[in-house]
Amino acid sequence: MINFITFGSNASLVPLAFIAGLLYAAVLYYRNRVEDISTRMHVALFVLRFFAASAIVLMLFNPLMRRKETSIEKPVVVLAHDNSLSPAATADSLYYKAQWTEQWQLFAGNLSAEYTVRSLLFGDQVSEGLVPSFDEYYTDMSLLGDELSRRFGGRNVAAVVVAGDGIINRGPDPAWSYHLDAPLYTIALGDTTPATDRYIHNIRTNEVTYLGNRFPLEVELGATLNDGEPLSVTVTKNGKRITSTSLVASGEKYFNTLDFFLDADEPGLQRYTVAVSQGQDEINIRNNRHDFYIRVLDGRKKVALISGSLSPDLSALRQAIAGLNTYETDYVDFRKSENFQPADYDIVILYGLSGESTLREQITAAGIPVFLISTHNDDYNGFNAWNAGININLQGASYNLATAVVNPDFSAFKVPSVLSDIALSFAPLNVPFADFDMAGGVSTLLYQKIGSVETDMPLLSVSKSLDTRYVMLLGDGFWKWRIRNNDNKAAFDQLIAGALQYLSIRDEKQFLYVNTREQYYENETVSFEAQVYDDNYQLTTDRDVSLVLTNDNGDTFPFGMVAQGNSYVLDAGRLIPGRYSWRATVMHDGQLLAQAGAFVVSEVVAELNNLVADHTLLRNFALRNDGSLVYPSSLERLQNELLEDNNAKPVVTTREIFMELINDYRLLALILLLLSAEWFLRRYLGSY
Repeated sequence: MINFITFGSNASLVPLAFIAGLLYAAVLYYRNRVEDISTRMHVALFVLRFFAASAIVLMLFNPLMRRKETSIEKPVVVLAHDNSLSPAATADSLYYKAQWTEQWQLFAGNLSAEYTVRSLLFGDQVSEGLVPSFDEYYTDMSLLGDELSRRFGGRNVAAVVVAGDGIINRGPDPAWSYHLDAPLYTIALGDTTPATDRYIHNIRTNEVTYLGNRFPLEVELGATLNDGEPLSVTVTKNGKRITSTSLVASGEKYFNTLDFFLDADEPGLQRYTVAVSQGQDEINIRNNRHDFYIRVLDGRKKVALISGSLSPDLSALRQAIAGLNTYETDYVDFRKSENFQPADYDIVILYGLSGESTLREQITAAGIPVFLISTHNDDYNGFNAWNAGININLQGASYNLATAVVNPDFSAFKVPSVLSDIALSFAPLNVPFADFDMAGGVSTLLYQKIGSVETDMPLLSVSKSLDTRYVMLLGDGFWKWRIRNNDNKAAFDQLIAGALQYLSIRDEKQFLYVNTREQYYENETVSFEAQVYDDNYQLTTDRDVSLVLTNDNGDTFPFGMVAQGNSYVLDAGRLIPGRYSWRATVMHDGQLLAQAGAFVVSEVVAELNNLVADHTLLRNFALRNDGSLVYPSSLERLQNELLEDNNAKPVVTTREIFMELINDYRLLALILLLLSAEWFLRRYLGSY
């Protein structure tokens, strides 16, 4: 509201402007009168020119205008309503979704006559809104207290009204987060009467396990008003029962923790369900079951140990590998096996067969990493044909006995810290009497010590090419390294483990990478990010990336990923609980590249585990903040109390605004209007 406008400190220039306008109009219309024009019309032209000239001079002086504005702000009433699942999950759900919602809207409309009404919804977040949808999965009232302080701190707040059932499952007591200097009233929704209920409160288990392992499952079970009633808890996998147990509830509020051990007998993302039997007169059965998912990894690498002769070394190798859960070993007798397929294995250990050209071609074609062990029966020309990084140039038909010396600078894989000391006690190996030519990419862990002379000749080395990796042990008889004592056994086993880990690493360059989480909850949005590389392995976004989601029922949902920066992104929105597989594709050099995976969307049942309203929390919350607890039947009484509150006064605000007159477009419009009117009259009267 504008009260009045005055001129600022240079207001003394205003009379000068009118004097100048008067003189100019007088000179024009009195000293130079227009003939054949009546006196009345002459005066009219004089007045128009007087005001126009005065306005122009006033604009040239450009005085400051001071404008005072007065506004009236009504006091604010904040209405906050619980938007979580629990109020509408009781037997009175129809009442809260229909009649109560209308009553709440009418309450807000009636208050708006005297107040500025601001409406909020709260649950797992706080948002603007009046009508609750009862679809949020958590209740955190401390967020509401923080939001009230942030939005309305320093405002003229007359009252805050919070409607809810008092059930909170996230955050601290809301009383500690409310800091407004305004009374707070709470409206008690829900039912405080305990009902017959059985529920799975929580489960604890691994997120990942390995195929063949047994993993623990801890189930927290609760029951209300089931004293003396039998309960059965069943664990199913993909709808098939795998274990169950029976027990009897004791007391009105029963709680127990059950332990199960389950077998990981199938690789991939597996779905399990824990369920408690339904009781008589039980209304809320959504919390009787809990789904969970566990990723079972088939992390075991298949190792082929191939030999053409028997040796204690083979037994030492098999025993060392048997202690590693992530490797599975098959022994292949080359003399008897005619159908060996290298592609069936992840690692090949060749003991004394490096000269077999057909076998070498098969392994090389399959790109399998190789552990080459040369023996005194080897064909060393065949060993050199592997191009693994070491060439053996025999100097005679005899052999050396070489003990091991550890290279302290070796870093290709982790070795036991005690190996340097223990290696000195290792028995010597039979190594060829030869010169050894090593390529630049070879890294040596053990050097040969001949007698008392430490040499730079390799005994155990590793290397890698563009296609595969190699470990090379240039001697046999190492079974003696493992049998001397437990320290030697442990060091030998760790040495073999490190070598196999080195061979397990795949140096692959993919042109399509897709990242996403393995677990989401039903109240979260599912998102993906992808990177696409060109032939120079540079990021590119000039291609179309497609992604298809498939649910447990086989329904497919195609998407196109959107380029953003150097990546591609996809927001698939919220999905219903279940297991989903995905497959992303992109064209690269005329070929369709693909990457696939899976994730799960889990249910959120925190709001349904307990439907007994906590009106004590609401009452304490209100009393601590100069308010009171009100039931829905007394809502009209609260409305009248707020409307008749004499302490809630509007705030009158006055402010002064200074502005330059030249910036007021209305003055320019007035000048143009006056001059146009004068020009029109003179033309009409035939003056010019």
